[in-house]
Amino acid sequence: GDDGDDGDHPTTIISIGSTTPPSTTTPVSTTHPIRVRCLLCRMAFCGMMWRDGCNGSCRRSGVKCFHKLRELEIHPNDTTAYVQRNAYESKVLNDYLEDHHQSHTEFFKECLDKAVRGELSLSAIAVSQINDALMCRQCALKVFSELALEFRKKIADADLPTSAKSTPSGATRSRCWYGKECRTQYNRPHHAQNFDHICDRSR
Repeated sequence: GDDGDDGDHPTTIISIGSTTPPSTTTPVSTTHPIRVRCLLCRMAFCGMMWRDGCNGSCRRSGVKCFHKLRELEIHPNDTTAYVQRNAYESKVLNDYLEDHHQSHTEFFKECLDKAVRGELSLSAIAVSQINDALMCRQCALKVFSELALEFRKKIADADLPTSAKSTPSGATRSRCWYGKECRTQYNRPHHAQNFDHICDRSR
């Protein structure tokens, strides 16, 4: 069965074989069961049942909707507010990655490796599931966001980009009293850029 199955969500396993030439609408020929439920949300997807992916909107957009966690490809629109749902803190990490000439997809794989080694904490799934986990894109992006935040917390102050220390006007960014619990950081860009929210609440 799938990892993490429970009584409310029975295992969905499909064994598929085909003697016709492979095409977009030809099932993958296999003697092994194909898991089609996301490890986290438990929704079923047909993407891995077909050799070239399904013919749905995910295929037309060029983005896979269901895949191994390690195969997640990060696109630009995935990185606008992926760090604590804060657009400015996301920009800070984006600046860091740009300074280190690292793509977000490469960065995600590095974070997964660090989680396996116990260097980053991960609550979404057990680290023993990382290598084989099958997930929908939305749930995989949630794992990406969680690991990105954990990575950001561990960056030494000396290694942070200028955007983490100063506002665009040159003022020093101080820590928000409410830290990661601040609700204003989500809807007031000026507050988000003026105050550091990668910290715990102090009041």
